[in-house]
Amino acid sequence: MGKASKKKAQRRQGAGQSRAGFEQERAAGRQERASLQASRALSELGDVARSLEQTGAETVPATIPEWDAESLGHYFFSDSNIVKTAAAPPLAAAVIPEPEKLAADRGLLTGAVSALTRAVVFDGVKASDPALDPFLDLLTPAAEKELEYAAANNSYSDGPLYHFDVFPLFYATLAVVGHDDTLTALLPVLARHFDVALTGIGVTTLTGVQVTESLFRALLEDYRFEDPEDADLLARLKREKTHGTGLMQLVRGTLVAPEDAFRVGLAVLAELAELCRTNAKSILGT
Repeated sequence: MGKASKKKAQRRQGAGQSRAGFEQERAAGRQERASLQASRALSELGDVARSLEQTGAETVPATIPEWDAESLGHYFFSDSNIVKTAAAPPLAAAVIPEPEKLAADRGLLTGAVSALTRAVVFDGVKASDPALDPFLDLLTPAAEKELEYAAANNSYSDGPLYHFDVFPLFYATLAVVGHDDTLTALLPVLARHFDVALTGIGVTTLTGVQVTESLFRALLEDYRFEDPEDADLLARLKREKTHGTGLMQLVRGTLVAPEDAFRVGLAVLAELAELCRTNAKSILGT
């Protein structure tokens, strides 16, 4: 499964597989390759009531906007990894669990990731908002343990950092990478937007180009990109490729400190969501 130039030509001529069908197939392929633990963690997003305590008031799911078929908005906001987080409690209704309860139910960390995703994608909460701090403080020790495990075993657990990196950040990136846009053309546009997002959270040691290239490298593990215009970029990205998802690569490469990982990830996710609030089929020109 991949982004093949032949299929792009067929679509331009009215033949071949539609973008909707193509998206469904590659999403299914990614799910099939996901580990059993990661799949189980994904299913827990639909049961936030179990994963995260609430103040007692019934949680009203966030409104999921509707967009034209095959638009950026459609692919981003109809993705199951995004849709499930709309059912998470808003930050004001979520309660940080006691340490002993957290130790007994690791699903609470998944619930925290879900609540943070809802906050920046649906509720308009900025990644710089202090309201996120208690949840980030909750997640940081778990992320540090994940990184220790990855360094020792060269593989990943289904902890909250990996979970966020794949569900939803990986799929958010896929929503933006259109079939008729080359990665080469998308790179400077995404980088420019990510530079603004990073400035908004006070990060000055990381660039939008580094973020974008890390997200692209993560895609290479599962999908094939064959546009001739991308040949030089793909060759370089493959040479630099290391095992792991996009955000995890930045942290393991010491470009992002573990304690900043989730805030950086949320800023990037929020920017991707903003770019996809449109009926357009491409971010080029933004």
